[in-house]
Amino acid sequence: MLRIKGGIRKNHDDWKRVMMMPKPVIDQKKCALSKTCMDVCPMEVFAEQDGKMTTPNADKCIGCKACEVQCPEGAIKVED
Repeated sequence: MLRIKGGIRKNHDDWKRVMMMPKPVIDQKKCALSKTCMDVCPMEVFAEQDGKMTTPNADKCIGCKACEVQCPEGAIKVED
């Protein structure tokens, strides 16, 4: 457990995720629904919903950037 200001305790892993979690961002204007991101993501972060790619599991992103590198349209940027 990690003690932070004000006496609130948080699990160290939760704190690390909040502070350093990578976030995949999809440029919907560039995305052509190739679904490559869904195929290469080891954490199953991406899904298709209503004809658009979404990131319903963005909190599972480990920052490997496979989606960013493999996207043929260059529509994904993983922000740290």
